[in-house]
Amino acid sequence: LGPGRCGIETIRRIKQAVPRVHAVLVSAAMSIPQAVRAVRAGADDCASKPIAPRELLARVERGVPLASELLTLHEVEWEHISRALADCKGNVSRAARTLGIHRQSLQRKLRQRVARST
Repeated sequence: LGPGRCGIETIRRIKQAVPRVHAVLVSAAMSIPQAVRAVRAGADDCASKPIAPRELLARVERGVPLASELLTLHEVEWEHISRALADCKGNVSRAARTLGIHRQSLQRKLRQRVARST
């Protein structure tokens, strides 16, 4: 199915089988385009990893639609960095140039993100 497609395809199949189920797509590489594809496939909400089990359960239980949530500044920054890295096929030096920051600054942000997720 390709990168980023497996979860979306699973959402699509689940919603076809049980249309009234509240589906939340959780991804380590969540991006706005991926979230749009997920919602078009039937996802009711999307979240980025890491996500605490209680937070995921709360999202499922309350059924909050994606559009009602604002991203934090940190989430918007990470979305932008993720997109640049994806566009540059993981090349950190090229992504840093695209973002207009020093390679070391981008590496530091990536290390901070990894440290938070572990």
